[in-house]
Amino acid sequence: MASTRYLRRVQKIKTGSYIISVPMEWILKNRLKPHDVLLVFEDPNNNIVIKVPASSCEVVVDASKYQDPRGLEEIIRYLYMFGVDRIIVQNGNGNTFKKIRELRKDLINYEIEDFTDNKIKIIIKDDIYAVEEKHLKKIWIKYIKLLSDILNGICNYNADEEVREKIDESKRLVRYLQRLISIALKEPERNRLPYPTFTAFFEITIRLREIGYYVYRMVDFLNGVRKREELNKICDICRNALNTSDLATLVKLREELNSYEESILPSLNAYEAHMAFAMRRILFNLVRIAELMIVADETQRVTCVPVAKEEEF
Repeated sequence: MASTRYLRRVQKIKTGSYIISVPMEWILKNRLKPHDVLLVFEDPNNNIVIKVPASSCEVVVDASKYQDPRGLEEIIRYLYMFGVDRIIVQNGNGNTFKKIRELRKDLINYEIEDFTDNKIKIIIKDDIYAVEEKHLKKIWIKYIKLLSDILNGICNYNADEEVREKIDESKRLVRYLQRLISIALKEPERNRLPYPTFTAFFEITIRLREIGYYVYRMVDFLNGVRKREELNKICDICRNALNTSDLATLVKLREELNSYEESILPSLNAYEAHMAFAMRRILFNLVRIAELMIVADETQRVTCVPVAKEEEF
């Protein structure tokens, strides 16, 4: 069905309305009958979409397949990021379900709907109406601000409780960002992004998560740092980069960091070298994000027009 194309002619009826028929195969697959309600809307790319209104997605996970509870936790996190609305975990035990309930602190809008001795039902109650550019950018700004605060702590060689709380909050935000992108695919009626902008934002979200990964990893290297003076300049460059979105400025900062890192690299130990590399990767991704933002702005002017009429078949 997914690969089948159907050609339909627009017909006009006496009332002045225009109609097209829908494929019988699709009607049967979705168990539709006369007078059932369908959702009809225009997407950002000027396409009319016909959709069965129900869009809740449920998955059942067998906990007995996962000897290590951490593996099951990761599966649930990914199902969350992939836009699943309800997750049922069965054949678990008390310890497993305790860990699953504790995921509420890691995942935005994650709730336990019901649980018994061997089954737990998770529901994610999304409070968004539409996936829009302004909404995504608002979350990005908050996320980058958190990463900037974390980096300030790292560059002051401090990973106290406040820094670790901000790490946890930033992880919650970036998982939620990935969920929003998945929802835009799963529920096209919520997607308010033209397809080129959506593609740019999809990659931006992945690169933001990679930046977070390198920021978090630097916390693990702090105890091995000896030459703080050498790293201070790289820290300053990286902090400046997190506080700007101007492409020319970011390119200049990246070149400055790369040049300086190469000059001091022979004198660094493994921990210091890993920190320098992490900040280099942060700058690389920030430049790519700035480029993608320009592309996203340019694609707002993309227009789609019908191609030559296809031959009937």
